[in-house]
Amino acid sequence: GGGLRYLTNWVLTLNLLIATDSMIWEVTRKRRYLNSMILATMAMNIVVIVLYWGMRSIDESLLDVNTEDWTLFQWFWDFYLHWGMALILFAEALILNKSFKKLSIAYSNLLIIFFGYILWIEAFVSRYSGDPCGALTCGFPYPFLNDLNGFERIIFYSGVWVLGTLGFAISHLLKRLTGQILQQKH
Repeated sequence: GGGLRYLTNWVLTLNLLIATDSMIWEVTRKRRYLNSMILATMAMNIVVIVLYWGMRSIDESLLDVNTEDWTLFQWFWDFYLHWGMALILFAEALILNKSFKKLSIAYSNLLIIFFGYILWIEAFVSRYSGDPCGALTCGFPYPFLNDLNGFERIIFYSGVWVLGTLGFAISHLLKRLTGQILQQKH
């Protein structure tokens, strides 16, 4: 699975695609091709922040994180991946980007990302990777997933889906409120 075995890297890639689309739009002022992905990407950033910092605060070993010997760069990189990139995307999405009207398409994009990642780690990464290992399986990217049976993983994924849906709703609300505030100023 390489670097794409981790959800953070999926979201980093999405953030990069959104930023690239925004830069192309700034230069050409033509259609934004990924505008329908912004709310989904915002929601996935919220998922990464909540899951990463929540699990890390409970027990670093859940994510195979050991900060004991980290350099200043490693600390900076960790905060960038799990906070900074989201803040940059939110600034772009809330202040610089026009609102996307078709919520059903935006939410469908969230579901594609969500289920795509689950399919990726369930059908490919866990089957072809032998590391890390847990009490029940080997190969899932996060150690705690290797301690869960299939039913327990479905429960976990369901909780993450709820978190992602809540993140989507929060992102949409923030986008609407920001749009209203910006319209009042003009």
